[in-house]
Amino acid sequence: MGGQIIDVTVVPAPKPRKTEEQNAAIKQDKSMERWKERQAKVREKDRDARWTVKYSKAKVKEGADPNGFKLVDLAIPMFGYKNPIGIDRARGLIRTRDASAVNTHDGARRPEHIARANAKRSADRSAVEHVFAGQKHRMVLFIRTIGIARARIKIGMVNLASHVQRRAWLEGRGAHA
Repeated sequence: MGGQIIDVTVVPAPKPRKTEEQNAAIKQDKSMERWKERQAKVREKDRDARWTVKYSKAKVKEGADPNGFKLVDLAIPMFGYKNPIGIDRARGLIRTRDASAVNTHDGARRPEHIARANAKRSADRSAVEHVFAGQKHRMVLFIRTIGIARARIKIGMVNLASHVQRRAWLEGRGAHA
């Protein structure tokens, strides 16, 4: 079965330790007066990475009853960049990629009927989740650079390495890549 699967993951970056005054100055893209004397301090601040909230479901066990599991919404604050990729459904090779600030809009929370439809497609979607898992665990994808340009390069290199690994694995199996 051909086609493309598109998904997005959050790539974490070091969390900033800034005051409210510094946050307001960065959001307005203005340097603070005291930073003018310390240009090295300006270069240390990542002004492109952003905060967002990732929503997830968690099972909460109430007592020993096996039917006692209840899904609860969790809101997890995340800081960093987004890594949207599109993979080939048949082979799992990365076809498209990008990187952007994590707070850029790519859709609202899904209604319940769409969430159920996505659950039915979980076997297909697991292919793209395997790519993300390999990047985050085996390749330890974590952005330590400053700025979106360098983050795009790092995320792009990890996507390329992941693609090469997958292609080598496919060729080892004798499959057409």
